[in-house]
Amino acid sequence: MSINDRSPEQLTWNDTSIRNYFASPITSEVLYTMIEGPNSRIWLLNLVTGETQLLLDCVDAICANPTWLADATGILYQRQDFPSLDNNLGYEPFYPSIWWLDIDSLQTEPLFQDSQLPGVNPRFSPNGKYLSYFSVSPMMVQIYHLETGQRHSIPSLTGMPPTWSPDSDRVFLADVREDQGIYQNLLAYYDLATETLTWLDADPSANDNNPSWSPDGEWIAFNRIVQDEIDGSRKSQVWLMQSDKTNPKPALTHSAIYHREFIWSPDSRHLLYEVQVRADQGFAHEIHLLDISTGEIEMLLIGGVRPTWAP
Repeated sequence: MSINDRSPEQLTWNDTSIRNYFASPITSEVLYTMIEGPNSRIWLLNLVTGETQLLLDCVDAICANPTWLADATGILYQRQDFPSLDNNLGYEPFYPSIWWLDIDSLQTEPLFQDSQLPGVNPRFSPNGKYLSYFSVSPMMVQIYHLETGQRHSIPSLTGMPPTWSPDSDRVFLADVREDQGIYQNLLAYYDLATETLTWLDADPSANDNNPSWSPDGEWIAFNRIVQDEIDGSRKSQVWLMQSDKTNPKPALTHSAIYHREFIWSPDSRHLLYEVQVRADQGFAHEIHLLDISTGEIEMLLIGGVRPTWAP
């Protein structure tokens, strides 16, 4: 969709639905994955020519959630092979692991020496020096320095990927915290230099999710879910907070079922996000655009999910 004329354009015409996609940070290309029965494929789409290229054909395995290296010369993805029947249990326990793929040679191999080291949701820091991912066993957000091998481990119950600061020194994440038998989704702030995790206070009736750091480093956008005092229903709102963890405030005056996929424009002036709203039959998806300076909201599309900015 052009941000100027707001006209959507279909880019793929496959019979199978797309599982997820990821735009290149520096080239006019998009990765996307498709699941077909026990098999999966990772494709590359050129936004200029419209041409597609099959990068990886995974037989009896789910290959998904691809993410670009900082220089766009390769990708990381998570691979989950189906279990075999070659042991006494009748099955082989299996978890996703993180693999690397070179775009030019199409060579692929496990990222870590132990190919069975479980991990999902790989994400690179803006400077390309760190990799964050969620390790299934133990359940932790892992931050790994690709050159030195230094590792930071943050206990996590949700496995949601953190959002990086533009200088790659800190991350924000959302996770479940227990206090006297009460479980609440809260935001936390981790400083790599001091190796400290700081939980942010919130209204006891609120649950915070999906933090997203603006490219200029000034703002954190996140989703806050609160319980309506009148009918007891759960309502979702978009909130903004300054990156020094001060002045949290709602960015919208209306509520929806859920807000997610907060994607900042490169100049940090606009915020794209997905909304779930109530409809005649269940709920519907919409894509909205928020102007940070004016607070104006525009509905760009009905029926869209997982928006992102094209390079």
